[in-house]
Amino acid sequence: MTNFTFKKQEKATGLMAVGEPYPNVDIKLNKKICGYISAPTWNSQSNKWLIRFSVIKKDIMEDGNSNCSWRWITLKKQSETEQEARDFLKIYADKIIEKYDLHFFED
Repeated sequence: MTNFTFKKQEKATGLMAVGEPYPNVDIKLNKKICGYISAPTWNSQSNKWLIRFSVIKKDIMEDGNSNCSWRWITLKKQSETEQEARDFLKIYADKIIEKYDLHFFED
């Protein structure tokens, strides 16, 4: 059984903290970042926490950008809290890893 680990990004300061009161959370697999839990901001339509992953494209032109071999996806799951999103990822980690060819960033 594979599990994701999580690391909070730095919290915004100053006036930016008014519009972005919560920090995003990096999603890691084997100590490499492969996505993040996106915190709600002043501009969020649903005011929910979203889960985003970087995935390798099957076709380099699938998003119209031939300069990059990966793209961002957002899962349909929208969470009320950060912890709810973390719990969802812990439950469905194996299925997510099986379904998507994740792209990893160095930390």
